[in-house]
Amino acid sequence: MTARGAGKRFSIDVTRDNFLGALEGDRIAVFNFCTASSPECRGFNRIFETCAANHRDVLFGVVDTGRESSLVDEFKVNSVPTVMLFRQRILLFSQPGALSFAQLEDLLDKAGGFDMDEVRGEIRKQCE
Repeated sequence: MTARGAGKRFSIDVTRDNFLGALEGDRIAVFNFCTASSPECRGFNRIFETCAANHRDVLFGVVDTGRESSLVDEFKVNSVPTVMLFRQRILLFSQPGALSFAQLEDLLDKAGGFDMDEVRGEIRKQCE
């Protein structure tokens, strides 16, 4: 696990106001729904920031569950941390609980390889 600029924050704060903008374009967006008072979140935040430093082409966002109740409700977040990954505004992954560094790296690798036209086709089939 390596991080460039140790001590520097590489994620952004995500709010209701900037959430949709964070999903723009083709890049992957990973969100960490957490709260500062949670020991599990504090531990995962270090992993999250390290991955953010190593993947500058990916948007890493932190949603403070104590302040952003509308996002918590919309995405049915029941525990913290909860990790969600989007690409082209499509939710590809959602899981409560902290991920290890290796798990988060693997998730990012897999998400970059998805054919998003196929993903949209699968979504259309499910909606028929």
